Amino acid sequence: MNLIKQLNKSNSPYRYGDLLEFEFTVCNQGNVDARNIVVADYLPAGYGFTFGNNPGWGGTVTAPTYAIPGTLVQDNCTSFLMNLTIEQTTGGEKDWINYAEIVSSTDEDGDSRDDADSME
Repeated sequence: MNLIKQLNKSNSPYRYGDLLEFEFTVCNQGNVDARNIVVADYLPAGYGFTFGNNPGWGGTVTAPTYAIPGTLVQDNCTSFLMNLTIEQTTGGEKDWINYAEIVSSTDEDGDSRDDADSME
C-alpha cells in the first residue's frame, strides 16, 4: 500500500482562517486486493479540522480517520479529500507539519495485512 498526500492549491501567501484542501491517494501495490483500509491523519497545532468540511471522515478533530469504502483492487488507486483551516499558534518547530498513514487494511479473507513499515 502506498499513501500520497498533497496540497491541492498553492495560493500563497496563506492567511489565518484560509481553508486548505489536501488530496490523499491510496494505491494498492500489493499482490492481493485490500479491504477495510483506514487512513489516519495526525494534526498538529496550526490546523483546524471540522467534520462539516470533511464528509466521510471520523475519529477526532486532532486525529481524524477515513475508512475507504469497498475493495481496492491490486494495482489500483483511490483518492479522497480533507479540508483544514489555518490557525494561529504560539509558535513551534513542528507547527503546520502534519503526518498521515495507513493504519489498517485486510485481505479478501478479512486477515490483517502488514506492510514493510508495520511494527510488530
